[in-house]
Amino acid sequence: MSLLLLLSLALFINLSDVSAATLNQSTNKTLNTSKVTVNQTGATPITPKVTFTTSQINTASSNVKTFTETNKRLPNYVTISTYKVTMPQFLQLLTDEALQVNNGSTALITLKNVNKSLTNPVENVKTGTLNKTEYLTLDKQIKKTIDTTGKSPAYINTSLGKMRFESLVYTYSKVMNFYSANNRLPNTVSVAAFYPTSTNTITEGTTTTIITKPPANGYSPYNIVVTAQKVTATAKCSCGYGTYTYKTVSFLNYCPICGHYGTISYSKPCAEGQWTCSYCDSDYCMQCGKEKWNPARGWLKPA
Repeated sequence: MSLLLLLSLALFINLSDVSAATLNQSTNKTLNTSKVTVNQTGATPITPKVTFTTSQINTASSNVKTFTETNKRLPNYVTISTYKVTMPQFLQLLTDEALQVNNGSTALITLKNVNKSLTNPVENVKTGTLNKTEYLTLDKQIKKTIDTTGKSPAYINTSLGKMRFESLVYTYSKVMNFYSANNRLPNTVSVAAFYPTSTNTITEGTTTTIITKPPANGYSPYNIVVTAQKVTATAKCSCGYGTYTYKTVSFLNYCPICGHYGTISYSKPCAEGQWTCSYCDSDYCMQCGKEKWNPARGWLKPA
């Protein structure tokens, strides 16, 4: 009888440990990653609840604006306090703040679970300006989409044409950066196509060749060739799975995470470089093809 009691107690303790570990892992992913996909019908506050001041969001808007103008793309996330906020989440914070400060409030703003829409982004916006009335009206539309679907819009219709998600994040970052500097919302905000020469998806027959000579530093990739069908590079492993010696490897230009073709391109947020999907921001080792997330959700397929 006592033996059965001891076995039952041991089983209970083990199950409690597993549950606690799973909960902690889930919480960390929600707060600290841009890679989590959550099935939900609307944007709900993250757990445990996290709020930010308008000052914190304004500082982040300046950082995102500067990064975007320097790198010609959005960052994967922006750090606010100790939290890594994804770009869909950041759009939620920006639009909530713009509406709030327009109503004269500087109350804390709650961070929510927001995913990126998997609808193909569309953009045909003309270069021009949106006045305050229009960008606040669009703000309400964005907020409604986020609150009801739990996803950021892939694009939104404006008087200047369709603006894709990336343009929305950049535009509202500029709006709140202006507010931070001037203590008021701007009367107008300039807009332009985020990818003025293409949709950042490589078209059939297009070949982009980057860095053909071995680098002097001994670790950066070279012989980088990107086409609509495949991506090729001579690279060292940056994920720890392969070897830290140069190998030439080709992968299909297909992202296994979001299922889009022609969206894999070269980016260099680490010394060895990486392949990055322009649609869902998933990152892959250039040598192994392994997604840089632990655990990896997918691998690039060898070509």
